[in-house]
Amino acid sequence: MKMRMKKIIWGFFCALLLLLPQVRVQGADLELYATAAVLLDADSGRVLFGKNEETILAMASTTKIMTCILVLENTSPEDILTVSSYAAGMPKVKLYIEKGEQYRVRDLLHSLMLESHNDSAVALAEYVGKRFLPQELRDKDTSEFSAEESKQAMAAFAALMNKKAVELGCENTWFITPNGLDATETFAMEDGTIIQKEHCTTAKELARIMAYCIKESPCAGDFLEITRAPGYSFSANGRSYSCVNHNAFLNMMSGALTGKTGFTNKAGYCYVGALERDGRTFIVALLACGWPNNKGYKWSDTKKLMQYGIDNYFYRSFSQEGVCFDESLLKSIPVQNGQTDILGGTAYANVRVAKTETGTGQGTARSEMTGYSETPGEDTKVSVGEKDKTTSGEGEGREVSVGGSDRITSAEGEGREASVGGSAPITSGEREAQKASGRIPVRKQQDSSGVRENLTQKETGGGEEKEGSEKKLPAVSYIRQAEGLLMREDEEVRVEYTMADSLQAPVKSGMQVGNIDYIVDNTVYKREAIVITEDVAAIDMEWCMRQVFGRFLMP
Repeated sequence: MKMRMKKIIWGFFCALLLLLPQVRVQGADLELYATAAVLLDADSGRVLFGKNEETILAMASTTKIMTCILVLENTSPEDILTVSSYAAGMPKVKLYIEKGEQYRVRDLLHSLMLESHNDSAVALAEYVGKRFLPQELRDKDTSEFSAEESKQAMAAFAALMNKKAVELGCENTWFITPNGLDATETFAMEDGTIIQKEHCTTAKELARIMAYCIKESPCAGDFLEITRAPGYSFSANGRSYSCVNHNAFLNMMSGALTGKTGFTNKAGYCYVGALERDGRTFIVALLACGWPNNKGYKWSDTKKLMQYGIDNYFYRSFSQEGVCFDESLLKSIPVQNGQTDILGGTAYANVRVAKTETGTGQGTARSEMTGYSETPGEDTKVSVGEKDKTTSGEGEGREVSVGGSDRITSAEGEGREASVGGSAPITSGEREAQKASGRIPVRKQQDSSGVRENLTQKETGGGEEKEGSEKKLPAVSYIRQAEGLLMREDEEVRVEYTMADSLQAPVKSGMQVGNIDYIVDNTVYKREAIVITEDVAAIDMEWCMRQVFGRFLMP
């Protein structure tokens, strides 16, 4: 009898388990070799799968995607550069360029990206970095550069790399070399604190850089053309060269776009690549994905992650029925001290949703309201400016300063300044504090009375709110604007809005008084502005006289 009762109870619990909703942890069934990995939606920047994606690690020759895009953006492919002895002395893998030889930038870019040649990387970096050196060094033939002068040019290029990383919101990325060879720098802070930084990134930030290279850069087309080429041949200095693309992933999956491999003893095997399928663009970044003899691990992980994205994530528009914001929820806002048609009446300002111009998620979102625009990373505007005062001295190390900087001391005992661009210089003191995440800034819009109202569509049927109070919403983060998102079928879009409870006259048409946020997984992917539709003037003497005249003196 007892045995029969146990079977009945056990059967009951089994049936109950089968009836419970199946909870699926995102990507939990993916077993990967890589220490750190990420699958990224290239259009929105959303992480679709992550494994230690924010862990800081060495990235080896995947560095060269940043080198390539910066060279493309700062030179012409037809430019001719001259090789220094320092560049020629780089370790394998190399093209074996020699001091004094001249090459087209286009040829060395193919050498860089197809064969991963370290000497080509340095020659290209010196060519770009040289223009930020003192005039006497800019005028000097690169073949006559001393090793110290070549390192100054390299330092200037590294500053460009780090400035671009800040622009893209890569807070944990630091570039020292253009070829990805392991390196370390020591920062001497003003208060005497010593900070040591290594050449490093995270899987998430490496994927972010690749998204920029293929989606956002004005040179994205050239980048793809170079990195997709199966081979490339050229002749220079009486010799012929042939480069073969070592990105085997290009032939592994339909829609494979681009990629870059990497390896050092410290970094292990690394890879970053992109695939486009049915209008969706996925990026995979892998760090520390095995060591010899496990060269194939990166291909296994890449295919597994790409297939996971293809099978599970599909585009959903924020404007589709059932998702878009219900504008009937918007009510007129009382305007204190505002003019009305009737003496003693209350002025109200009508509101509406401002039209917003957005791309696929990576660009500037411009709202039509007066004096308002939101640009990803706007709080840290960066631009490569003209050369400012630069000093160097034998026995004192090197300094490369373009627009202001702090001093850096490298592991080799050399000093250098690493800053390019006057508007937002990268300094040793600021580097850790920089928070240019590329996200939409959180703008606490305040009306004249300081009163705000926080509501969600689902909460509008609730009770009355006390004046000046706020409904607490879940903490959310903000990224670039998007009109839609790659989502799983089980994911939902949460729409929330905040709007001023009252205003103080005068108010102008187009003035922003609130926001509408489209949130997925506690991240805002689209923000629309709520704006005033017409002016409301403040009560003044002229208005008072008209009211008195009309009320008491007119028959």
